[in-house]
Amino acid sequence: MHPGVPQTGVKSGTFTIPTSGHDFSGNTRYRVTLTVTDSTGLSDTKVVTVWPTKVNLTFDTVPTGLTLYIDGIARTTPFVYDTLVGFSHDVEARNQGVGATNYTFASWSDGGAQQHPLVVPGTAHSYTATYTASSPPVVPAFVQIRSATPQTPQSTVALAYANAQAAGDTNIIAVGWNDATSTITSVTDSAGNTYQLAAPVRRGTGLSQAIYYARNIKAAAAGANTVTAQFSSAVPFADVRIAEYSGLDALNPFDAASSNSGTGTTATSGNVTTTSASELLVGAGMTSGTFTGSSAGFTTRIITPIDADIVNDRVVTSVGTYSAGATQGGSAYWVMQLATFRAAGQ
Repeated sequence: MHPGVPQTGVKSGTFTIPTSGHDFSGNTRYRVTLTVTDSTGLSDTKVVTVWPTKVNLTFDTVPTGLTLYIDGIARTTPFVYDTLVGFSHDVEARNQGVGATNYTFASWSDGGAQQHPLVVPGTAHSYTATYTASSPPVVPAFVQIRSATPQTPQSTVALAYANAQAAGDTNIIAVGWNDATSTITSVTDSAGNTYQLAAPVRRGTGLSQAIYYARNIKAAAAGANTVTAQFSSAVPFADVRIAEYSGLDALNPFDAASSNSGTGTTATSGNVTTTSASELLVGAGMTSGTFTGSSAGFTTRIITPIDADIVNDRVVTSVGTYSAGATQGGSAYWVMQLATFRAAGQ
């Protein structure tokens, strides 16, 4: 019950029922109490109940199941709101997030603003707020890396991922060795993933390297997926580095690559220009000396035992021209490559 302002000392009058600031849903009614007192002090009271005209308003969202606000009170759609004809409500379709999806207000079916007053019509009516859905950008992420560095010539090098692998991730493999004549005949794994060439073999002085990848990989238990690199002959100082990344495009992750070779204390892959806003840049290098660290902006993921070869990476959030690099402990021959991969949703 919400008492109105009493009127006393009058024989007639009017009063205005407020049309906002109150929830009139449910069993709403007005009760008017009239008390008359004569000159002798005798009084009589009569009570009249007035049932106002009500109407049902239906509210929904596209997609359904989002939250709307009626006079500041949150309600999950779809819902029916019973109210008084002529009453004024404040309706609001706030931007909101559900799980990993963000919903931004686009329009009301009555053409109103995101938050606007609504005067209840004389007949039942439906109101729908339409939203635009968007997911936050997927950020590629490093998962794991291992290396094999046999110190005697080998025609086959095999090693397994130490940790479990998640379905949909991407395997990126850097295969290098210490001659400039042998070739890679295949890169395979025991999970049945298919490997493609990202950065073709680059030859340096006594050094060779290539980068492969397998997209949308199959799930595998810890230690269950073994990657095998096969060479055309037994190669000296093979260095196979196997990495796993999440958040890359499942259908077409590879974008571009660049390769370079030289001598000195700094190795650089040369420039590559990306074509999508969010990309993973993976650098890999072979050296006749010792890599000691990565160029600015890159994170060193591994410098392999004994051989001191490198894999590094970074994630960029805008289209641009980039290169990968690494520093050496002294002047030495090197091969440096860069392969870029699109984030999921790009």
